[in-house]
Amino acid sequence: MRWTWRPERQLEYAEVLLEQTELHDQFGKAVADKDIEGACFCLRSMIDQAASDRRVGMTGFVSVCAHLRRRGGANTPPWFDAECAEKRRLLREAIRSGQASHACDFLRKDYKVHVRWSKRLFTRLQRDIFLGHFKNKDSEVHALLQKAKQGSRTPVSQERWGEYLKEHFTRPPETEHARPGPDIGRDLAVPIGRGRDVAALLRQQREGVSVVQPDVVEAPNLDAFQGLVLREISKMNVKASPAFDVVIAPFIKHAVVMRPRSNGRGVVQHHCLSSFMAQLFKLMYESARIPDDWKKAKLAPLYKKGAYLDPNNYRMLAVNGTMYRVYANVLRALVTDWCMHKNKIPDTQFDFCPGHSTMQPCFVLRHLQHAAGLKNAHLHAAFIGFEQAHNTIPRQALWRHLQSIRMPDPFLAAIQDMHVQG
Repeated sequence: MRWTWRPERQLEYAEVLLEQTELHDQFGKAVADKDIEGACFCLRSMIDQAASDRRVGMTGFVSVCAHLRRRGGANTPPWFDAECAEKRRLLREAIRSGQASHACDFLRKDYKVHVRWSKRLFTRLQRDIFLGHFKNKDSEVHALLQKAKQGSRTPVSQERWGEYLKEHFTRPPETEHARPGPDIGRDLAVPIGRGRDVAALLRQQREGVSVVQPDVVEAPNLDAFQGLVLREISKMNVKASPAFDVVIAPFIKHAVVMRPRSNGRGVVQHHCLSSFMAQLFKLMYESARIPDDWKKAKLAPLYKKGAYLDPNNYRMLAVNGTMYRVYANVLRALVTDWCMHKNKIPDTQFDFCPGHSTMQPCFVLRHLQHAAGLKNAHLHAAFIGFEQAHNTIPRQALWRHLQSIRMPDPFLAAIQDMHVQG
């Protein structure tokens, strides 16, 4: 089944979403029973049935053999006019009837010359039309320039890609180290005589047992989750790939209807899916579990430099499903808020931090360069670029570090579940 978003039928799509009372009840029952898989199925069914409704008509079936069928004129280029087809017919008839070779050569040359001329004429005409629209600042030209490019296949064979992915994504068994990290040892260095058993603390340190107590955070209520969901939905890119998910971004972002305000003045936007997604995300956050289907990602190789046949010269981009990305961004917002409130992000980090920008270290480096020049001193800078760093992070060390910085248990459990293979 193929989903095609039609902006002119957005209002009908949103109204059909509100009319599905039976699915709404089934979703509420699944959430009450803490059935995550059932709730995800109900939410997906809401979108599917609304898009498939005859009043909306945004879905259609695609045959698996459609690419094998040749339709008349489907592969004919636009510059191939009727005169080109006539000259090609004359050439074929001359060859089939067994005419003299010089006559066939003449018809072949005449056909090629006319085809070349027709193609050049069509190219010039399209160029003049495009430049005319561009000069008049036509909005269609701007949309054409912003259109995403279609991906192309790499020359690397499927067998070579399989060997490469198996080599890089087969995780070696992680060994547990007896000695804890430096952060844990620093936290265990407590003064003597404060009601603590120093001998027990030292014994736990030798055994690698962490005594760092995680921070306690107040569990977000449903309204907080809905606010985060609405904020992340407003940031969604409607052109983003849904990966293996059948739900594409426009069917979530544009599920909006206009409702009059309670005071009777003006209208307000009402998102039809935000409340259901907030209930689902709250259940997954409290249960620290997401569906196994959400953990599947589509890998897309992006060429960097070097030989085209070497898989090491491609950057692997993992594209997750639409619903997974919204949930991951909501969880990231919660973790970021805790990090900013507890000062867990150092001042030396400028990326992935609200209020910071990578322009700030450039400004600092420029001042250091200026100061070094005034004092006639040497200034050394190092740039570290990690190659093939995907899936190389030792997970157990990462969990120990997050525990050492007192990350709350709900955050840590939710993050760990997202990295556990189903």
